[in-house]
Amino acid sequence: RDRKVQGPEVPVDALPESPKSGPLAWPGRIALMLGVLLLPWAFGGVYHQAQFYVSLALVVSLVCWWVDMGLALRKTELTPLLILPLSGGILLGICQLLPLADATAKAAAPLQHEIYAAAQAAVQVDQDQVYSLSLDREATWGQVRLLGMAFAGLLLGAGLFQRREDVMLFLSAI
Repeated sequence: RDRKVQGPEVPVDALPESPKSGPLAWPGRIALMLGVLLLPWAFGGVYHQAQFYVSLALVVSLVCWWVDMGLALRKTELTPLLILPLSGGILLGICQLLPLADATAKAAAPLQHEIYAAAQAAVQVDQDQVYSLSLDREATWGQVRLLGMAFAGLLLGAGLFQRREDVMLFLSAI
């Protein structure tokens, strides 16, 4: 009774072949793979030092990819559709950090406005309170940074690992 649902067979030779990569694609791939594969060993990038090293690997990979694209005079062929939700998540995080006027903050988040006002009165701070939709601005910035690094890694992976051989290398390294 085991029935396997099979789709149409697509010969491997029928898949489109990407053009050969340039001389700086390999350093970019290695930097990206090091950043992605070593991140779990650094406690998932929770610490700022780990985020710095992953960001450094992403920047090295990005520079190699840009120079490689410029030398090859070709455009990238693959842009993943995951760009849309990741861009939306980054935009949502940034919108939560925007400063709001007192009346807007009171209308958008009345309980948070009351808590901020009570805390400001208890501490007796003379400066004006900056209201935003985020309860913890530093934590929100941290999450936006992590999502931005994931976004950059996704785009670099789509740009640097376009050929079947490169994807197989990346998957075997994982």
